[in-house]
Amino acid sequence: MTDQQTKDLEEAVWRYQSSLIHYVEQMLPDRRDQAQDVVQNTFLRYRRALLGRKKIQHLSGWLYRVAHNLAVDLNRREGRSLELDENVTQQAEPSTTATAPPEPNEALELNEATDIAMCELRKLPGDDRQVLLLKLIEGLTLKEISKITGAKIGTIHYRLNRGLQVLKDRFKALDMIS
Repeated sequence: MTDQQTKDLEEAVWRYQSSLIHYVEQMLPDRRDQAQDVVQNTFLRYRRALLGRKKIQHLSGWLYRVAHNLAVDLNRREGRSLELDENVTQQAEPSTTATAPPEPNEALELNEATDIAMCELRKLPGDDRQVLLLKLIEGLTLKEISKITGAKIGTIHYRLNRGLQVLKDRFKALDMIS
């Protein structure tokens, strides 16, 4: 491996590792330990691509697509689908801000609301769930999501709006919003 290839690999790991792990954990909420393995395999494939001098135009899209496909393959190998059990719960991390920490009861309500939202998000069809995870959780643009999924921006926009509407309807049914 050349010095430049090593530098490119190290930079990619430094820049994308944590967001890829977070993304894959959302796809494998009951197997978070395997999310790290999926991401490690993603970077091994990137290393092979570098050694093979494969030209990758959009690195972030390529990495997310490889990680997504590896997670889907893992689910298939283990006889699981991405349509997760409704009873699966996840301890979601609240966002950190520069404001004072919430009171204990407010923090508990926030954690419960976040858990419910993530559970409802995991119930969405695969394409809608992937777009919402990439947009809302990872903060990617529609253009970046398009590169990752291979779908047109209009399709991404449609899936995003459809997924948000389904979540809104579910939250209304749960009396979480009015």
